[in-house]
Parts: sequence; structure tokens; C-alpha cells
Amino acid sequence: MILNDAKIVRENGVTTVAFADGDPPTKYVIFQSTDNPDTQDVALGQSGLYFETNDQSQGGYDLISEIKANANTLVISGHGALCFDGDGTVSFSLGDQARPAISALATLAERTGVPMEVHR
Repeated sequence: MILNDAKIVRENGVTTVAFADGDPPTKYVIFQSTDNPDTQDVALGQSGLYFETNDQSQGGYDLISEIKANANTLVISGHGALCFDGDGTVSFSLGDQARPAISALATLAERTGVPMEVHR
């Protein structure tokens, strides 16, 4: 999938970095985290990085073990979601409009303890 569009939204104490194939989207990838998780977020298992691709049934918290990005590609390594290939990864090509959101994604990853490598 080629991610041609990206949005960064900060609202009600939650930061969302969303990538899509276009506007309006037919396929998408969402990364989301609470800016300041409280004890209830922790108790509910919602203090980590939320990841979803194309449908809520293909999403959840703490599914990602590593993120790698370069100028053209975003590779997510993880477990537990239907979107991960047999090797535990899912890859996306990045269009020009999506590339600027990588720095916001790096901030979310750092805040939630997910290792992220960015090569420009």
C-alpha cells in the first residue's frame, strides 16, 4: 500500500498520527497514544502505542515491537494483528505528502517506548 496522505491530530489529550492512501481514504494506518496516561489508562492496558490498519479488528495496544522508516518506506514489526505478514512485519511505501508525519510518529514511539529507527 502506498501512503500518500498523513494527518497529525492532537485532541483531548490524545495524539494521533494517521496515514492513508488518499483523501478520502480507502486504506489507512493509525498510530495513537494518550499524551499523559493516567492510572485508569494503565489499568485498562491503554497506556502504550495504539496501532490500527484498515479496520478496528486489525488494531490494538502494544502490538508493535519496532518501527523503521526511511525516505520511501515505513516498516512495522509486531505481533497480534491480522495485518502482520508471516515474518511479523507489515510494510508501506511513503508518498511525498506522508513523509513529514514521520517525525510526529517518532515522538509517539519514543513516548511509548517503541524503538524506532529513522534513516533519511
